[in-house]
Amino acid sequence: MLAILDPFRSEVVDPVLLPSLSIYLFASAVLCAALVLHALRQPPTAFARHFAGLMLCSCLYALGYGLELGAADLVQARSALSLQYLALPFVPLCWVGLC
Repeated sequence: MLAILDPFRSEVVDPVLLPSLSIYLFASAVLCAALVLHALRQPPTAFARHFAGLMLCSCLYALGYGLELGAADLVQARSALSLQYLALPFVPLCWVGLC
């Protein structure tokens, strides 16, 4: 049986569980994408635009984190991290815009 040794714990982690945990992140990304589409269909207000931006950033971050958890090697994990870090700087801007 193939097993992965977790460096932060002294136990062995089953590799089948790692991608299954990312299913919740992919579901969250789909929900955020649906909220982006819903916000863009509303009348064009500043709140709707900033809410759509915040949900888009959340969607990209959740998608990147799910890909990072399911990555097979370091190159895939770094690619997923670049997707996460692409969305992360815009979150505070959208939060301030909502106020």
